[in-house]
Amino acid sequence: MYAQAPNPSTPDVPTNAIGVPNNSPDPLANRGLSTQNGTANKVMVVQVGTQNGVWTDQDDGAGSGENLARIRQTGQIQPGVSAELNQADVYQRGSDNQSTTLQEGDANEAVTNQGATNTASADNKAWIRQGTGNQAQDNKASIRQDGDDNLGLIRQTYDSSEAKTTQVGDENKSSTVQIASPNLTDGHRAETYQNGMENESWINQQGNGAENIGDVYQNGNNNYADQQQFNTSLSGGTYNEAAVNQIVGVYDGDQLGLLGQYRAYKLGH
Repeated sequence: MYAQAPNPSTPDVPTNAIGVPNNSPDPLANRGLSTQNGTANKVMVVQVGTQNGVWTDQDDGAGSGENLARIRQTGQIQPGVSAELNQADVYQRGSDNQSTTLQEGDANEAVTNQGATNTASADNKAWIRQGTGNQAQDNKASIRQDGDDNLGLIRQTYDSSEAKTTQVGDENKSSTVQIASPNLTDGHRAETYQNGMENESWINQQGNGAENIGDVYQNGNNNYADQQQFNTSLSGGTYNEAAVNQIVGVYDGDQLGLLGQYRAYKLGH
């Protein structure tokens, strides 16, 4: 015969707990804050609805890191308004960190920062995926990675979204894929900034519309940039723009990069 378990009690709030303000006009909106110090931490957050916010901070300075973050913000797209105006922020310090952010719906924002501020980190990986169904538009994604051998991936579907990737260090890789489709289709905008040597950048923009804009800025030697803009509509489209600046040393507005490579494709009418 076992003794009866005592009634559970609510634990006290930690003395160093930080309240998370509700910045949404919806008083029922969810918000979450996660702070983890040390190595090999894991956090997973799932939020359903509109105007939710989550902030995750995994800190190991310039150490090994090896932290893992998974954020998903979702909701029922139709009928009604849901999965919109959500915000997801992920901060990971150190090396060998991994972050995945998935957002469904319109007007969401995702920010991922990885590494230390002194380029002492390496081997971080970030992936941001925004969009589902025909209702995904006006989303914004940003990845910033400090150090070497980092990988940044952004994929946005449907229309009028923006993506920005910044990488400081050597041998980093960045890939942005933006696919536009019907429902107010005009295109997307993508920007990549890489400062260091032997960095690689890919931007792929495609869909039935036009007005896609892709910009790549690379400062250093032996960098590589590849931009592709495809129009899949038989009626054609116009006003796609692609620009690449590859520089080395002090940029005076005319100096080209040393051994830089650039490939650009524009297919359509």
